[in-house]
Amino acid sequence: MKIASCKAKGRQLQKLVRDKLQEIGNKYGIDPDSIKSTPMASAGVDIQLSPEAKKFFKLNVECKNKEAINVAKDFLQHYNKYKNNTQFTVLIHAKNRTKPMITLDLDEFLKMYEVYLNTIHTEGYAEKRGSSPANTS
Repeated sequence: MKIASCKAKGRQLQKLVRDKLQEIGNKYGIDPDSIKSTPMASAGVDIQLSPEAKKFFKLNVECKNKEAINVAKDFLQHYNKYKNNTQFTVLIHAKNRTKPMITLDLDEFLKMYEVYLNTIHTEGYAEKRGSSPANTS
């Protein structure tokens, strides 16, 4: 595959992630222009967030759209760049004709899930539905 084609695949995934974050942010009053896809081969994260958007999303996003992805290697390389950061470091990856997936550190996932559980508990989610999301069968 040509380098230009590879970069186009990567750019496509970055734009998809940007668009989805903008869509969520829009619901909470976050300016869509505060969430940007960075130019290919730029140093740093692939999704650039303004200070306002960083307060809301708290993410360091790396996107990889390639067939020969080594998820562990690519994730650890990205994670080690930002391990002293207070934001969640995620690798969003895809291959041809597959849905994008996300990889993050187990402890970071559990922190996020605990916040989610606290939110639904506070809002009475389990009482309204008759069960918690974790107990659906």
